[in-house]
Amino acid sequence: MGAFVPGLFLGSGLFLASPDAAVRRGHDLAGDVYTADRRYELRVFHWDFGPGQDEWQVLVERRGPLRFVAVDAGCVSATVTSYRSVDAFEPGHARLTTDTGVIDIRFDAQTMHVTDPIPGELCPGD
Repeated sequence: MGAFVPGLFLGSGLFLASPDAAVRRGHDLAGDVYTADRRYELRVFHWDFGPGQDEWQVLVERRGPLRFVAVDAGCVSATVTSYRSVDAFEPGHARLTTDTGVIDIRFDAQTMHVTDPIPGELCPGD
């Protein structure tokens, strides 16, 4: 039993750390915003594919004491518009600004299902 308990903690630590470490490693973090209760995080990753080929991937994450959930909310491509900032973020809703306007992202805070992702036409080829 004594060997099982440290193994459980070690395994849990690896499980909790691995999604965060694996998500978009090596790409620039263009935006990182938490809700007021710090339970949800909105992360915007920048991918540089060459001149005029930038792309920004948006993830919504929920952090808990035993479970981490990250969902893809879509992306924005510089061939259509460019990401500028996160204007608002609260459980269930995020608002981003791009060169061409505002994008609202909605998700169910309990199930982490994205109900209104970034429109697909803002990231052709995704």
